[in-house]
Amino acid sequence: MLQAYLGAILNVKSPIMSRFIVRLCLAVWLILQTGGFSAAATTPTVLPIRLDYPLLRSFFVHQAFTDPGESAVVIDENDGCQFLKLQEPEIFSENGALRLNARVKLKMGLPVFGTCQLPIEVEGRIDVRLNVNLDVSGWALRFQADDLRFSTLDGKTAIVSAKVVELVRERLFGHLDQVTVNLSTPIQELREMLPLFFETDAQPKVSQWLQSIRPGKIAARPEFYSVELIMDVETESSSGPPTPAEKQLSSAEMERFLRSWEALDAFLVYQIDRLGALGLDDQERADILQTLLEARYQLAAALASEQYDLGKDMVRAQFLTAWERFSPLFRKYLARDPSVAPLSFLVCQSAGDALATLDTLGPTLGIDISRDGLVRLARLMNDEGIAVNLDYSYEVDPALRTMLGFGPPLVVSDQQFPGEDVDIETFSPGGGEGEKVMLLHPASWFDFSPRSAFAAELPAANTQALKPWLVDASNFDAYQQMVRSLLQEETKQAVAAGKLPADRRDLFDKIMQAAAWQESCFRQFTVKQGKMSYLRSWNNTSVGLMQINERVWRGLYRVDALRWDPKYNIQAGSEILRMYLSDYALKKIKGSSLDEEGVARTTYALYNSGPQNFTKFLARHAKRDYYQSDALFWDKYGWVKAGEFDKLKGCLFAE
Repeated sequence: MLQAYLGAILNVKSPIMSRFIVRLCLAVWLILQTGGFSAAATTPTVLPIRLDYPLLRSFFVHQAFTDPGESAVVIDENDGCQFLKLQEPEIFSENGALRLNARVKLKMGLPVFGTCQLPIEVEGRIDVRLNVNLDVSGWALRFQADDLRFSTLDGKTAIVSAKVVELVRERLFGHLDQVTVNLSTPIQELREMLPLFFETDAQPKVSQWLQSIRPGKIAARPEFYSVELIMDVETESSSGPPTPAEKQLSSAEMERFLRSWEALDAFLVYQIDRLGALGLDDQERADILQTLLEARYQLAAALASEQYDLGKDMVRAQFLTAWERFSPLFRKYLARDPSVAPLSFLVCQSAGDALATLDTLGPTLGIDISRDGLVRLARLMNDEGIAVNLDYSYEVDPALRTMLGFGPPLVVSDQQFPGEDVDIETFSPGGGEGEKVMLLHPASWFDFSPRSAFAAELPAANTQALKPWLVDASNFDAYQQMVRSLLQEETKQAVAAGKLPADRRDLFDKIMQAAAWQESCFRQFTVKQGKMSYLRSWNNTSVGLMQINERVWRGLYRVDALRWDPKYNIQAGSEILRMYLSDYALKKIKGSSLDEEGVARTTYALYNSGPQNFTKFLARHAKRDYYQSDALFWDKYGWVKAGEFDKLKGCLFAE
């Protein structure tokens, strides 16, 4: 029947040809049903432009309240006999309408021969409804004032004559009607910037999407004024099996990935430094620190994994997570900063919000966070003419340390430090040759350790001071006592400086010693083939006695000092452990039944794997289901508590 029907429609007389057409149609239908190829679909997508009311207020301040103290003298005539001044404007929504409320000082009298007769004076507040229109021809939001209301300072209705109200209405409304928000600038910036965040092959397509932008709804929402831009986005859909991810990158691919990730990390630090000047509270600072550490620990975990979970998806996901957390802070603080150009701020926020929106459409869009895009985004948050530096540097950033609650940089001895190793032919520990030492596994294929960048003209390195740090069986007792004394002294100093509660001294002292034992077996250095070098993790990312990860703690500690100054390395480890003890193990679970074991285990687990694992570890702890690193640390904690330091020989002198 189908064959006859198609034959009649297509005017095909041959039965053989009719059967062929039927089979061809069925094949096409089957391919479509089974997803044998990808089909493109155009999706109308809303790109949000969010005008938070503090930001909208900034537009009014910059355009209509330009006199000192964010004020506007609208009328000043006849030697002050007729005077109208507004100041302290606020913008908000009320029952779906936009309103402006400001403090007002009004005087209206009759000028007669240089005098002011029958003056009416009002000092209170004025409230104006603002009708908003979008001029599509110029992409400008325009505000038309109406519905004028006066009130006294205590909120009561002020009695003002109709004639005075009419005069105020005429002059004031004309003054406010000049305020506009030019959306053509953020739209053009979106068209130029967004393609930079996509793969090169996709950029022409993205540019084409951006040309389809057209206006959507505008509305006064409770927290912000919403302007919708509609853009046609072409997405590909496929029901076929996903392409398996590569488990290991080549050296060239790894290099490209690291450069991309480093650009993102530098962008985050740049924004954190910007936020640091805004007067954030302690919780906001803690949230920012956690965001930065989560991103860095994720990279460290990926580099340490045999299945390298790396690539643009990690960078993209970390950017979007950081944007989600940082953006509300910028909206909260920068929108009220009169030194920040509101239009630049709006452009930056709109670009970030647009990327977050596009990301929800799926991975087929090919979003790729590039350094060029990040530089342009960061520049929008800057004062005009100030260069943006997104170089990935390992130098200590004092502003970053202060912002994140670590205080001034740690003091470093005034000397040069060695490079990668020191020839030990000129010194050796008494009675031994330093042959029995612990050697970590070398990096298997690629050296990710950063290059030290401290070339200042300082006194030469005192290599003889390194001699006591070579250990063998003959000086074991003196060596382990020296290390323990340094660890205990750091705890003592932390208490004396008020950085650690006195009632937590013994607990923290045991955590410090157990962590140092677990991380390095009390070792700062290793010896191989007559060369002394700083202790490194198997993938060359963490160094020294406390195994400080150089990427995770970039900008907070000097790399060369972490490598060659054991005391500095211990101080850095102490700062990090104290942060996890105070801000997580004690503060976040305050009032719980967590005992000494729980506090110690939690502190080390976060030191080892980062704050993003806090909740996960507590769940494991409740079930007594520990990772090997958790169990090994707890062994060391028990040995420290029992004074069984002879067991250090098991790792120091292992064959």
